[in-house]
Amino acid sequence: MSPLARVGIPARRGYPPAWKSVGSGVVIDSDGYIVTTATLARDLGDVSVLLPDGREVSATIVGTDELTNMSLLKVSLEGLPSPSFGNSSSLAEESPVVVVGGSYRGRSSACLGRIRPSRRVRIAGGGELLPLDTSLLPGTSGAAVINMNGELVGIASGRLTNAVGRGLVSGDDLQSGFAVPIEKVIEVAKQLRTSGKVSRGFLGVNIARQGVTVGLPDIDEDETGALILDVLPGSPAERMGLRQGDVIIGVSGERVKNPNEFASIVASTRPGGKIRIDFVRLGRTFSQLVEVGEKPSQLSVPAQRSPKR
Repeated sequence: MSPLARVGIPARRGYPPAWKSVGSGVVIDSDGYIVTTATLARDLGDVSVLLPDGREVSATIVGTDELTNMSLLKVSLEGLPSPSFGNSSSLAEESPVVVVGGSYRGRSSACLGRIRPSRRVRIAGGGELLPLDTSLLPGTSGAAVINMNGELVGIASGRLTNAVGRGLVSGDDLQSGFAVPIEKVIEVAKQLRTSGKVSRGFLGVNIARQGVTVGLPDIDEDETGALILDVLPGSPAERMGLRQGDVIIGVSGERVKNPNEFASIVASTRPGGKIRIDFVRLGRTFSQLVEVGEKPSQLSVPAQRSPKR
């Protein structure tokens, strides 16, 4: 049996399209855990899952993570088939993938596409999304993204225009379909299963989308860092003394070459843990220890502007 599933609210007993709010999901654990999108599961009470063998079962929403648009569901079944996991980082631009899921008409669908050759989109909590060059059909939100080896490499997340308005993602060309990499899906699902929420490290800085050249004599001329555009009031970054215009070049001994690396390192740090920040200010390098806070579940990201020098 396939690990794919349809997720929705039954309008009456029976097979879709008697369902409403129909989307897709993927079994990621044989104990009955299914991932889908938060867009689909948000504010739903009576959620049902239709398995490929025709069984329709009620599901409980274990937890939701708005930053990745992921929700974890649980059904009271064991021994469900789970997919083979691939490595999303091995997907080069133009790599072929297949998006497999349900549709709003209640039928299974499969759409061949590729990893789009464009800038990948940053998630505010750290990490990137996979850009797809195929339009996602209605009902394929939460569908499996599979490589040519038949391995699960991501979960289709649909268009991101709503998330942009809430400061959850940033990047270019956000009108097409995207997928959450499987490594991020597994990481989020593990935390949701354990505690019902996802905890991320938080410093409280708004970083420029592109890295900037550091330009110091003791650092390679091509080396770049993460430029701070804003420091949030009352944040760990403000308490440690970071300022607008500082350029972060390292975290706990790891060289930071671009904003995404910095965001990922901070987000993966346990709240309450301490990290050392290396940064450049007015041509001088500094290093300081800071205690990482916990990222708020809903955080408004200020509009980017040019820093004061």
